[in-house]
Amino acid sequence: MVELAKPKFPLTDGAVGLRPFEMSDVEDVTAACQDREISRWTDAIPWPYNENHARSWISTHAGLWERGEVAPFAIVGEEEERFLGAISLIFPNDRAPEAGYWVAQWGRNRGVATAALMIVARWGFDGLGLGSITLATMLGNVASERVAEKAGFTFIGEISDYRPPRNPDRYYSVKHWVRRNPSASA
Repeated sequence: MVELAKPKFPLTDGAVGLRPFEMSDVEDVTAACQDREISRWTDAIPWPYNENHARSWISTHAGLWERGEVAPFAIVGEEEERFLGAISLIFPNDRAPEAGYWVAQWGRNRGVATAALMIVARWGFDGLGLGSITLATMLGNVASERVAEKAGFTFIGEISDYRPPRNPDRYYSVKHWVRRNPSASA
């Protein structure tokens, strides 16, 4: 586990920002997760999705931070401050920290996921001193592969029996990606 001191907010690139989730996000998270594409490509999102799922999920965040397991962030547009999606750094015991994200349908095709991934990677490298961050994209999720590439991640191979850090009882075929800290010694 890693010592997860919360970052100094705002974490932003000027257009996209990351902030802690709040219970006031329940309605937006519920609305976003009505899109079947989110649960299709995101292991931890059940289908069908309802308000109780959102409320329960957000209520776990403080404990996840305290235990050093996950650093979850809401993705928001800086100008309109609208909720756009979710991104997390996950800290499994048995491998490098891993990023996971999803974007609401109303936030797609605007570079939101790429910006959020770059922001969270910068925080992980500069704020936490991480040497690398990994990412797994389910086979066929071409949009997420493009996000990984644009955010500076390098494809390192396919894994046919990948176990998600937050759901190790399931297996998936994924593409595995890594981004190394440019400031870390080789």
